[in-house]
Amino acid sequence: MLSNVKKAYFDSLFDSGAFHISEEAFMLRSGNKSHVYLDHRFYLCEPAHLKCFIANYEERLKNIPGEFQLGIVDSMMSPVIVSSLCYSLGLQFVYTKFEPLTHGLETRVFGKLDLPIVLVDDVTSTGGTLLASAKLLREQGGTVEHALISANRDGTARDNLEQSSITLHQIASFDEILNYLKPKLTSEQLMLL
Repeated sequence: MLSNVKKAYFDSLFDSGAFHISEEAFMLRSGNKSHVYLDHRFYLCEPAHLKCFIANYEERLKNIPGEFQLGIVDSMMSPVIVSSLCYSLGLQFVYTKFEPLTHGLETRVFGKLDLPIVLVDDVTSTGGTLLASAKLLREQGGTVEHALISANRDGTARDNLEQSSITLHQIASFDEILNYLKPKLTSEQLMLL
């Protein structure tokens, strides 16, 4: 059974146009292609959407045991999500960059590593961005055992993260979102699935 906060998220994804289904396949960060694309870039610019989105993350964070901080991965949406969550929940965070800065301190990890870290991003296909951040943090002495995302394309990311002893938590799978949205989709969109 879907929670009201999850239903509100799915409805707002559709209503805002953030959930795309196109005849022309989208190129994904992983290098794969898909006819389905979830784009939070414009979606999270709207305060009501951001509030709904963060409420879903807060709901999932309750399932992670113990005290922890959040981890920003090197993606476009992770800083927005983590900053909002940390402000709302009073948590600290650590920030990872894949490439060292070319100015100031040439470091790739920013923040204290004194608490276990829950990595946060929006969507993943393979888990590659989460795994790269976990590797950086672990090399610096950080503890990473959990990751939290809004949506997972399939089981690939979960399997890849589990191989690195990271439990993946998510708001939903793409299948769950699509099943909920099917009554709203056109016959052309349904044929592409």
